[in-house]
Amino acid sequence: MINQLKNLRLGLFLLGLVIIFAVERYFSQYDSRLLIDGLGLLLMLVGTGMTAGLYITKKNEGFEKEAKNWLLSSLWMSVVILGLGLYFAFDASLGDRGAVETLSQKVLLVSWLTAVIVALFAGIGAEIGIRSSGEGDRAEPYRLVLATQTWLGIGFLLAALVCINFAANKMDMVWDWSYLKTTKPGESTVKMVGELTEPVQIGAFFARDSEVEPFVREYLEQVAGLNDNVELNFYSKDFYPAKAEEFRVARDGQVILLKDKKRQRIDVGEDISFARKKLKKFDQLFQKAFLGISEAKKTIYVTSGHGEMSWKGKRAATRQIKNFHKILKQLNYNIRTLGLEQGGFSELPDDTDLVVIPGPSKPFTSQEIQVLKAYLAGGGSLLVFLDVEFSGEDRGIEGLDGANQLEELLASFGIVFEPQFLANDKQFVRSTRKAIDHFFLFTNNFSSHVAMSSLTKNDDKMGLLTFQSGHLKIAEKMADDWKASPVIQTLNTTFIDLNKNTKFDKGEIRKNYPVAMVAESSKSKVLVFSDATMLSDPVILNPGNQLAVVDSVRWLAGQAEIMGEVASEEDIKIQHSKSRDLVVFHGSIYLVPCLVLLFGYFANRRKE
Repeated sequence: MINQLKNLRLGLFLLGLVIIFAVERYFSQYDSRLLIDGLGLLLMLVGTGMTAGLYITKKNEGFEKEAKNWLLSSLWMSVVILGLGLYFAFDASLGDRGAVETLSQKVLLVSWLTAVIVALFAGIGAEIGIRSSGEGDRAEPYRLVLATQTWLGIGFLLAALVCINFAANKMDMVWDWSYLKTTKPGESTVKMVGELTEPVQIGAFFARDSEVEPFVREYLEQVAGLNDNVELNFYSKDFYPAKAEEFRVARDGQVILLKDKKRQRIDVGEDISFARKKLKKFDQLFQKAFLGISEAKKTIYVTSGHGEMSWKGKRAATRQIKNFHKILKQLNYNIRTLGLEQGGFSELPDDTDLVVIPGPSKPFTSQEIQVLKAYLAGGGSLLVFLDVEFSGEDRGIEGLDGANQLEELLASFGIVFEPQFLANDKQFVRSTRKAIDHFFLFTNNFSSHVAMSSLTKNDDKMGLLTFQSGHLKIAEKMADDWKASPVIQTLNTTFIDLNKNTKFDKGEIRKNYPVAMVAESSKSKVLVFSDATMLSDPVILNPGNQLAVVDSVRWLAGQAEIMGEVASEEDIKIQHSKSRDLVVFHGSIYLVPCLVLLFGYFANRRKE
């Protein structure tokens, strides 16, 4: 009986721990979560109780030394259970926010992590010690204590690293010891430089012993090799003062582009620690400068006054588009607002190359709709981002007969917006680890349309992210001369969540749903996205979203010839999803460290 307890107690405890880990890690969005967690906790309590029973039995039998072993074993198990209790308190304090905000939440986070990590490592030492310290009168508790202390030190070290990592993530301090690699000219840059028909001078000014100059030279020599009209020279300000005056350079560490009387400067710097970040995105900086000298700026008007998303002022992160505004500025566009602040939306200026409507939450007036209609009839371009929460049909706006006039205008071009949440419980982005993540979708299902050509070429490494997206469909009737077609669709495991419970229910259908569509006439172009959140500051950080927006804008603004990916060597935060990379992800996070620990363990045993 005693031997059965010894063999069974640890297995039950670890099985319960694995069950709780699996549920919290992979199935936390299901209603049965608490029930299964309770089962896991029960198994852990049974295992701990059996260990405590061994302690009591051995003590009553007079085997004090062996009893101490079982006391230490039951102690580490109890601390793990205490840590799990702190975890559940921490999880309850988060609610649906999924982010650590208050001091009490931070204390709970550190407490449960430290308790579980330290106790588990102490348990490794204790269980190894129990097997080598003997039984009954021959038990040697000091062996167990020594093994426990050794592994306890490892546990404290790992817990400290976890805490340091969390603190470092919250502090605005970075030590960049990574390998430095300058970007190569991206697809878009290659197209722009390759089509150059007039001479361009590039003057790169760096000191002769500069650490930065070799990285800049590597990139610029590739650019110069794309077109004979590019004249590239490297100078030092001190050795070539006349050239420094000609290029209007005040110090080394600058790259100047000259064409006719136009001049653009890229300030890289001479200090490698300062220049490192700019070198990683040098293609982006060069493209912005090249556009500044090669053509007149195009003008984009962004509507306002209808509750649109904006880069101005403070607002919710999902309604802020500062990064979108920054991207357009880098692409050498003039960005202007159009709406109530400018005296009303009564007409469009003559210099309008593109109108963008970013997630309006209030209706447009009939006059404004007529202005947009006339603009498109004359050969204009329109880019629209819609939001399920602010659909006119969903909100029942008074005076519009239950419909949204902007959506009616789009329907006349062949694009119908359906304000119904799309969800996916099989393929989604894990962000908060709550059920709401089923609305956080990704897709690499792009059409061959020219507006999505760059994404189609890179669909194996890029995807579009959407959150609480609606969907689109082709209208049964549309105005003459207009044709509509989907250009981005969801993965085929996506469904319309009719009751918004994040689950796939009876009557709901899994299939590909369009989330972006184009409509074209002989003169005009319209592109509509069924999710405005994809444009917001947090989500547009995804490279796929950036490329979708950039190429959409360029296609609509008549710059399809320079569409393409912008090269970058900047680090990208990992967004881990239930995709084919899951095995690799967990292998690198869990399997490799465990193999290292096992190797060390067997190596030490061999020495002994």
